[in-house]
Order: sequence, then structure tokens, then C-alpha cells
Amino acid sequence: MRTLREKDLKRIIAEAISELQAFHGSGADFDKFNHKKYLSSGFGSQAFGWGTYVTTDITIANSYAETASRRNSYGGKNLRAIVRDVFNEVQIDSTIASLMSQSFDQSKVFSIPQGYEEKYITTFLYLFDESDGDIQLFMEHCNNLINSAKAKGNEQSLQMYRFFKEALKKMPNNKVQSFIYEVDIPDDNGTNYLSWYETISPDQMKRIYQGILNLKPSLLSKISKYTYTFDTTMGMYAQYPNKQEMINSLMSDKTYGAFFGGSGYENPTGKAIYYRLEILFKSQKAASLFLMQCGFDGISYPAGTLWGKPEGASEYAYNFVVFDANKVKIVKKELWNKQFQNNNQN
Repeated sequence: MRTLREKDLKRIIAEAISELQAFHGSGADFDKFNHKKYLSSGFGSQAFGWGTYVTTDITIANSYAETASRRNSYGGKNLRAIVRDVFNEVQIDSTIASLMSQSFDQSKVFSIPQGYEEKYITTFLYLFDESDGDIQLFMEHCNNLINSAKAKGNEQSLQMYRFFKEALKKMPNNKVQSFIYEVDIPDDNGTNYLSWYETISPDQMKRIYQGILNLKPSLLSKISKYTYTFDTTMGMYAQYPNKQEMINSLMSDKTYGAFFGGSGYENPTGKAIYYRLEILFKSQKAASLFLMQCGFDGISYPAGTLWGKPEGASEYAYNFVVFDANKVKIVKKELWNKQFQNNNQN
């Protein structure tokens, strides 16, 4: 039996310690993260910078997968609006058919009682969700509900479920699969991620200064042409041959005024730093790639910042934006559905 050599064992342990478990919910099916193919397709795309978005909380990943599935299925259109259009179409077609028919058949007249439109739509959407967006499954569910309504003599429910069956015949059946990816990303050691809402550390700022002063003279000149404050501050420092001396001088400026082009930045956050870089380099992608060259793996921020967290998510959940797609390693990929979501809540 082959045994692991000590150095191999140390390497495996080191890799395990240096990686953080996270999750990614997406409507895209892939075996390797690729920024060229799949970036900017997520929920709230790139709101916290350019890169691959992952979360430490599987409940949050589930919500992203569910949103992606619904949005992809209907081309980004509002599902409620689609259902309303389908309901109108059903009623119009039913009216035309009854007018053209030689014999009147009440069971083939599909209409919504006056004042009940919103109730019909809400109930339809609820049952649609319960059927996981599967038209055939919803149709079977309606058949069972119709039989139950007949047995109970409930004419109102019978009319509604018959209407739903007719509407399902006209619903676009564009169900798209979603996936949950369990991934490993570089562990947060306190310095390798730019914390979006927290004050940047002196060590992190020093690395950014170093990166700027190491830019090619042609790029520095280009930035200076369209950014006057940069030209009169950072551009000036970049001309000196002793870069380390200049970095020390810059670090003595506690306000980081040279970087921002003015005073008043005593405690800049990661967000402020990133926005400044985006202005200097004219794009989020360039800002992220620059930070990656400075030794940053990405950006971190508390989950739920934009739209809140889904029910069941941890109050301590964090999201990460990883700059290098190769550092997001897929451990496991599973097809998302309602059953998976219910079995994998926190």
C-alpha cells in the first residue's frame, strides 16, 4: 500500500488550510469558472467589483440559483406580467370560440369572475412555484385539484383550476436548469481581500502604492493626461528613481491624499479605494486586475447588503468577489431544484 510522503502530506494540509468553502448559485452549466464566458450573468451583476461572486452561505446560493432559473426561463421578463398576458389571451380566445360555436358549452368558456383577477394570478404563481416551474407537473397538480373540487362540489375552485389548465397550454415552457456549485477559494487571512465597508490597512495601502509606482511609464503618462489630480500627486512621485523612498513618503501622509487627489481621506474603505482605481483605470476589470497584481485575491462584504438575506441565512454570512477565476475551484456541482433547496437550508 502506497503511503503519502511527509512533504506531500504537508502540502495537502497547507492547501486545505489556505482554502475557504463557499457556494455559487447560477443558471449556467460549466465545469470550470471562466470570466470571459460567465461573468456579468448573475443577480446584481458586478455591484461590488469585477470578478466571480461566491457566498459562504448555501441558503443565499440557493436564492441566487432560484432567481437565475426564473430569469433565464423567461428572458428576464416579469413572470407576473407574463401570467397576466396569458390570462387575457385565454379569455379572448374563449370568447371568440364561444361566439363562433353553433352550440354553447359553458365548460369551454374560460373567464375570470369580476374582481378576482389578482387572486387568480397570485394563486397561479403560488402553484407554479410549488411545481418548481414545471408546466407538466403543474398540469398534473391541476387535474388533482379539479377532481378534488368536483368531489366537494366547489364550483368556484373548479372554475379557477379549469382556467389554470387552459392557461398552462399557452404558458411558454422555457424551463432552464440552475446549479449549485460548492467551491474552494483562497482563505481570508485578513490582508488578501479588500473589505468593502471596512477601513483599509496601512499594509494594504502600501501594496497599492507599490503597484501604482511600478506601472509602466507609458500607462502612468496616459492616466495623468485625463486625471489632473493624479498627475499633480502620484504622477510626481512616480518620476523619482528611488521608489521605496517615495512609498515611505506617501505612507507618512495619513490621509492618503496623494492617492485620492485631495485631503479628507483619513480612513478610506475598500469601496472608496476600489472606486478610485476604477476612475484611474477607466473600468472595473482593470481595477480588479491591478489589485490582483498587488497580491489581492478579491473583495469581501457582508451578505445581504443590497437586497437583504433570504430566510434561514446566517447573520454572519459573507460574500466574496474573486479576481482570478482559476482560484475558484469547483468541489461539487449539483442540479438545483426545490427539493435540493429544502434539503440544504441552514
